[in-house]
Amino acid sequence: MPPETLLLINKILLWNGLFWLALYAYYVFVHKGVPNIQTSAEARKVIADLFRADMLARNLPNYTIVDVGSGNGDLTRVIAAAIPEARVIGIEISWPSVLWSNWMKRRVGLANLEYRRMDFFDYDFSVANGVMLYLLPVALKGLDDKLQQETQAGTYIICNRFAMRGGWVPMETIALPGTRLLEREIYLYRK
Repeated sequence: MPPETLLLINKILLWNGLFWLALYAYYVFVHKGVPNIQTSAEARKVIADLFRADMLARNLPNYTIVDVGSGNGDLTRVIAAAIPEARVIGIEISWPSVLWSNWMKRRVGLANLEYRRMDFFDYDFSVANGVMLYLLPVALKGLDDKLQQETQAGTYIICNRFAMRGGWVPMETIALPGTRLLEREIYLYRK
């Protein structure tokens, strides 16, 4: 193999390695090690419909939905648009994601939607009537105890793809037809 080819292969391998190292560093420092996994359009509709049905069935004067780890805000915007009478709060630690979410919120004009840049372990869930979770099991660890302690009786919790642990038993599991590899089920819980 000519030396120019070996040099090119080494450069490609070096840049490839640097790319993956930078991506890893981004998730560790910006997302606290949790990747931003987008919820599919099909799942967003199902989830918004489930929260709407819960709000109507419970007939509460105020209904607050908290999306834990809201990422780029696609799901929260769909929920806020589908349920304009509900208050929707997205909790996200990544400042680029929160900036994007707020920009899109203003662009779409959703007055019932807000984003908070913070660690969700620092959030007080006592105001939530509904909680949305699409987090990897490592991120869910510890959150199950926090939700058990802080949420009010009757709080409706939806987990996309990964079930909660720590004694939580889903009241229903919904299979998502034709969705992506990481979205096969939605788990529904009631405190």
